[in-house]
Amino acid sequence: MTRVLPVLLLLWGFATLEAAVAGTVGPTDIVRVDDYIGAPRVLLGRTGAEVERALGPPLEREAGAVSTYRDPSVFRPTRRLSYPGLVIDVLDSGRVRRVRIGAPGRGVPFVGSAE
Repeated sequence: MTRVLPVLLLLWGFATLEAAVAGTVGPTDIVRVDDYIGAPRVLLGRTGAEVERALGPPLEREAGAVSTYRDPSVFRPTRRLSYPGLVIDVLDSGRVRRVRIGAPGRGVPFVGSAE
């Protein structure tokens, strides 16, 4: 838990900063959009093992399921890792499939491309 708190505080800080400049943003920059979407994997890791190295053991592990990209009516089994304010679904292959930020005020910073 002590490893999770600094990461969540960092995410919250970036979300606050992002909200402050949201009104001054021009046209959509698709590279920045991609960086935003990929930020949780950059910060936390691309696999369940990398997530656990970054955040420590989860508070809870349980079975879950996520829909496939091609057919939302088809579900794939996952291992759901729960941390304070985060729920991470990991596929059987070990890859992170979904990161949900569940605590109010949490956000994900732009990570990746430089301006």
